[in-house]
Amino acid sequence: MALRTTPSVEGAAERTRAISASAIYTVGMVTGAAAWAFAVSVIGGLASPQAVLAITAAVGGLYGALGLIGQQPPLPQRSWQVPQSWFQSIGIWAFAPAGFTLGVGVLTPIRYASFIVWTGLLAALHPPIAVGVGAVYGLSRTVSNWRGSFGTPSIGVSDPERLGRQRATYLRIANVSMLLVALGIAVSWTADALAFRPSGPIRAPSVEVAGLADSAGGQCSLNAVRPKIGKLVQSFNNGNGGRLRAFVSSDVLFRPYKGARINSIERFVRNQHSRGVSWSVLSLDGPNGRQRVRATFSLALRVRQRGAAVSEGFVDLGVSCRSGRVVRWSGNVAAPPGKVNAPAVSQDFAVQGTDPGLVARCKPDLIETQLRQMLEAFNRGLGWTFESNFQPADRFDAYNGSRHLGHRYPVGIVPFVRARWSAGDGWTALALRLPTAAGGSDGVFSLRLQVTQHGNVVSESGTKIAIACQSGKIIHWVGPLVGP
Repeated sequence: MALRTTPSVEGAAERTRAISASAIYTVGMVTGAAAWAFAVSVIGGLASPQAVLAITAAVGGLYGALGLIGQQPPLPQRSWQVPQSWFQSIGIWAFAPAGFTLGVGVLTPIRYASFIVWTGLLAALHPPIAVGVGAVYGLSRTVSNWRGSFGTPSIGVSDPERLGRQRATYLRIANVSMLLVALGIAVSWTADALAFRPSGPIRAPSVEVAGLADSAGGQCSLNAVRPKIGKLVQSFNNGNGGRLRAFVSSDVLFRPYKGARINSIERFVRNQHSRGVSWSVLSLDGPNGRQRVRATFSLALRVRQRGAAVSEGFVDLGVSCRSGRVVRWSGNVAAPPGKVNAPAVSQDFAVQGTDPGLVARCKPDLIETQLRQMLEAFNRGLGWTFESNFQPADRFDAYNGSRHLGHRYPVGIVPFVRARWSAGDGWTALALRLPTAAGGSDGVFSLRLQVTQHGNVVSESGTKIAIACQSGKIIHWVGPLVGP
């Protein structure tokens, strides 16, 4: 089509006709490319973005690798071409349907595998974005027509060998590009996985929740939301507020920490990045109901400042099922540097007793460091960090001596730690007593703790902690028996 919009002879009339033909052809091409982008993005929305991109990466990697070694697998082909009768019957206006047909792409022969990869990438986009990208793509394909309409008059192909060389060059570029696309998708998935990397034993969603998540369709499915939240968190950690904005609606309720709503997201992200704050996702559960307009998810988030964990908590996450964007982000996470209810150890803290020959992870200096970190986590409400020190079949018995007074405490390590931190409880180690004899694979340590609430001393009592020496994980934790 590029040659048809080149003047065949000199003259103002012929030049005007060539420019008009390019304009009509451009309208048809842009419309056809945008229509194709819209169609494939709607169809692609029926599957998860990961599935669409997985197929795209596989096709791009296969065709790109084979193309570089001189092989070209067969492509889905159609032999139909734009008929000459269109130009004979309606003249210059035939450039509109011709441009539309070529812009759609699948109605005529597909000569390059890059079109299939391009279609896969469009299928992973939201329809409004896909339409814009498709229109730009269609416009770029008309550059040669506009160049020809203002160029030297020509009546046909003057150098067939040159066209052959150009096609060979394009093939090499297309094959390398497809390999880069496949690599880019792999890198993106790796970054998302790191953003969602758990830090400690995270409980898997129940079968009921998992089944509900699979049954939720479109943009509200767990599979569709997970990679977007990964990219959102990654954008936050990179200090890129503009990129984060792409994953939230224009009227989003954005309350990242306990407190006021944030209106200027870009400024907030820059400020947090300058202070060394980063986020990591511990778990994402939901949706908790089959809603056609909006779905709600529960996001467990850890906040670090300059590498040190300072707070943990949940985010009430609302997602639009139409756009797939976040419309509500409301966290109960303490803002950095968080709230510390008590010091982890007292000023006169001491390790008592003589090492009887403890081995592996039960050596006194390692246990002292581990317990200090656990008490720091407890006093900050870092339930998941605290729990990560226990074996999977953990046993944790604290404040048992208060039950006869009518107190009831949350079951489970994470709920207990978070609830007691919110209530103002603090644990401070007064002394650590070593085992009197080496137990081989296990060691039982005595930790004397001072329990406070809002700074007021509630009790001072001993705690027994049995630890597996090979892994350093806690088998059983008992005490302090009396709490607020």
